Amino acid sequence: MYGLHELIDRAISDGSDLNVFDKFVDLAMMCLEESGADRPPMSDVVKEIEIILHSIGLDPAADQSEPSTSSSFQHNEYVKVALFLSLLVLFCPSFSSSEDVKLKVKGVTNIATTDENFICATLDWWPSDKCDYNQCPWGKAGILNLDLNNTILSNAIKAFNPLRIRLGGSLEDQIIYQFGKQKHCPTMKKKDNGLFGFSVGCLPKKRWDEINHFFNKIGIKFTFGLNALIGKKNSKEDQLNWKGDWNPNNAISLMKYTVSKGYNIDSYELGNELCSEGVSARLDSVQYAKDITKLRHIVNSLYPNATTRPKVLGPAGFYGKEWFDSFLQHVGPGVIDGVTHHIYNLGAGSY
Repeated sequence: MYGLHELIDRAISDGSDLNVFDKFVDLAMMCLEESGADRPPMSDVVKEIEIILHSIGLDPAADQSEPSTSSSFQHNEYVKVALFLSLLVLFCPSFSSSEDVKLKVKGVTNIATTDENFICATLDWWPSDKCDYNQCPWGKAGILNLDLNNTILSNAIKAFNPLRIRLGGSLEDQIIYQFGKQKHCPTMKKKDNGLFGFSVGCLPKKRWDEINHFFNKIGIKFTFGLNALIGKKNSKEDQLNWKGDWNPNNAISLMKYTVSKGYNIDSYELGNELCSEGVSARLDSVQYAKDITKLRHIVNSLYPNATTRPKVLGPAGFYGKEWFDSFLQHVGPGVIDGVTHHIYNLGAGSY
């Protein structure tokens, strides 16, 4: 009976017939029907209660205040009946007498605010030969091969404005940038032992210019995800766990060029899904706090004007209480402008 038998106190149920209990539960459930038309009126409820009481030899009108020893069983049943009657009195009138409930909330204090740029879309680094579940759906939708002159794309972005676009995703932490000393720009290829099955890829300077011209013309908020694994090596004991300090030199070269061109970057985010349990790679919370603090100092140095300075975001991964608690404790105040985490409500894309 709805799993309720297991919840009854043995002091009430031991040695007693539970048929009475079941009848009262059935009656109570009728009172909880969603539609008022399906719920019984109180007059019918009272009649049904009287029938149940009579079925166990009880007279609701009789005086039960002083039960004799010979009627102890009857009194015990009456106590149980009284308990369920109380539940029915609580439920039935409130559910059967009204269909609508009006609730008025007087808000006097804001506990949080959301700006107009709460809609965010991510452009990922996946190449056209990225395939899953016997399908290769990416085509030319990745950052490096997306047609930025496509009017459908620009119109879609305008339709969602104000909009934030994040350049990042799974392959973010194996992308190098063709700036500074990085002259060679390797093409990303499939690699069995590479992160997510791909080798290191590269963002050409020409493509960075094209992306910024497009975004600045459209007028969106632009968040760029930086490679957080440069300078690190994965542990021999645990291939998923990466060790060492972040080497920001390549990122600094990209950021200096960005400043020199006057490109408007709303925020820099360090790494993709490296926190907690990680996905294809994982960083210790203390190490990540150290790395993102380094990024904070770099951003402050390259963007001395606080009013136009890009924000620093992280860790951009799945939430794990222990990892996040440790990270926030070690990162200290004034380092990150926003804590980011990922939620896949529809799963990882297997359907």
